[in-house]
Amino acid sequence: MIILGVMSGSSLDGLDMAVIDIKESGYQLLHTATTPLSTDITERLKAYNSLSPLEYIKLEKDFSKSLAQSIITFLAPLDYHVSLIGVHGHTIVHIPNEGLTIQLGNGGIISAMTGIDTITDFRIQDITKGGEGTPLVSIADINLFSGYDYYLNLGGIANITCTTNGNLIAYDICPCNQVLNHLSKKYYDLPYDDKGKIARSGKLIKDYIKEIDSFDYWNKKAPKSLDNNWIKQEFIANVDNSPSAENQLNTMTRWIAEKIAAAITENDTSVYITGGGAYNTFLIECLETLTSEQNIDLIIDDQKIVDYKEAILMAYLAYLRITTQHNVLSQVTKAESNSIAGAYYKS
Repeated sequence: MIILGVMSGSSLDGLDMAVIDIKESGYQLLHTATTPLSTDITERLKAYNSLSPLEYIKLEKDFSKSLAQSIITFLAPLDYHVSLIGVHGHTIVHIPNEGLTIQLGNGGIISAMTGIDTITDFRIQDITKGGEGTPLVSIADINLFSGYDYYLNLGGIANITCTTNGNLIAYDICPCNQVLNHLSKKYYDLPYDDKGKIARSGKLIKDYIKEIDSFDYWNKKAPKSLDNNWIKQEFIANVDNSPSAENQLNTMTRWIAEKIAAAITENDTSVYITGGGAYNTFLIECLETLTSEQNIDLIIDDQKIVDYKEAILMAYLAYLRITTQHNVLSQVTKAESNSIAGAYYKS
C-alpha cells in the first residue's frame, strides 16, 4: 500500500511529506519533500490564541486548504497512485491532564481537495483514555526502525524512546530546536543556528543553567509530555534574559545535551538520532562528551530518515489505522488501553 505521511512540526519550518510503500516485510521510502508554510499562515499559527472564534475557524480552513494544495502539487509529478494520506496537522494545544489536544488540519477538506482517503487526529482517543497522547513514534521505532536501544528525536522538542531491559518507555525530554531557533531569530534574524556555530562561540553561564533547571517538569517521571504553548509562554518567556546572545545559545545547547544525557541511563547502548537537531554539530558534540564514559554509540542515519522520520510515522499510523491495528501504545502513554486512532475521511 502506497501512503503519504504529512507532518507539521512545532518549529513552523514547513510541511514534511514522505511517500512510503508499506508491505508486511517492511517499508520503502519512495519520495520526500518539505514545503514551506506561507508567511500569512505561519503568523496566524503563531498568534492563534489571540484570534476570535471565527478567525480561528478561518485559520483551520485556510491551513487545511493550503496543506491540501501542497499535497496536490507534491503528488502531481509522481507516476504512481497514493491510496491513503496520514496527516498529523499542526499542534496548537496539548494539555493532556485537562483532556485537551488540538491538531489543526481538517481531514474532510484534505480528502475532498486531494481525492484521496485521509486520516487525521491521532491523539485525542488516547488522551480520553487517560494517556498523554504522546509519543506516537514508539510504534514506528519498534516496528520500522528496530535494532537500537534508544531512539532520540531532536525536533522542536527532544523526545526519546527506550527499549532496554525488555521495557518500552518514551517521553518528551525538554525543548530543543523550538527554543534554539527562537534565540537565533531573536538575536540574529536567522531561522536556526547552523551547526551550532554561534552557540560554540559562547560560554557556559552556570547561574543561567540553574534558572533553566527551576521548572518542575524536569523532575517528573514518565509518561510526560510538553505543550508548545507552555514552552513559549512559560519556559522561553521566563528564561529569555541572558546578557549575551552567544552565551545564551551556548548555555541552552549544553543544558539540552545534559537533559538528553540524563535520559540515557544504560551503558553500552546504541542511540538512533533523527530530527533537525541531528545537524547541530555542537549539540551532538556536547552529548558525546557527556556520555563518553558510558560506551554509547550515537547513530545518525541517512539524511532522508533524519529529516522525514515523523512524516514516515504519519504514513505508518494511517496504515495501522486502515488495517485496524493498534497505533498508539498505552505502554508508553499510560492510557487505559491501546488505541486504533485516527479520524477517517473517505474521499
